[in-house]
Amino acid sequence: MNRLFKFVIFLAFFGGFQSIAHSGVVESGATVYIAPMNNGLNTFISAEMLKQKVPLVITTQESKAAYILTGSSLDKGSNAKWYDVAFGTAGTRDSVQASVTLVRVKDKSVVWAGSAGDRSVVFGVLKRGGERKAALRVVRGLKKDLF
Repeated sequence: MNRLFKFVIFLAFFGGFQSIAHSGVVESGATVYIAPMNNGLNTFISAEMLKQKVPLVITTQESKAAYILTGSSLDKGSNAKWYDVAFGTAGTRDSVQASVTLVRVKDKSVVWAGSAGDRSVVFGVLKRGGERKAALRVVRGLKKDLF
């Protein structure tokens, strides 16, 4: 029981990404419209989808899409305090958190939802973060869960 508890704590602390897949898998080649999101998250997501070769066709017209990807990001900014720098805990919290939802247009059902942060536990402040890192993790989770 003790090992199970430690494993659950490990996953909660080092997870960094959570997702929920619902009602089937999205077919390859389906069209998806990426709705405008705050802080330009939609541009980072579309670039990451092309970079990771996600088998979806991105369209710029919402009326031609079979799926719509909506979401938002929360930018907390650099929240490192003097004690974070002094004790080496700077960069251990997310400065950007992103959350997205993939909705099937024909029946308005949520097919997939995911959220991710930008922190890097191993390298801390040395690794690049922001919306780009959060988008990378969101798209990686979408690709893994649906394809």
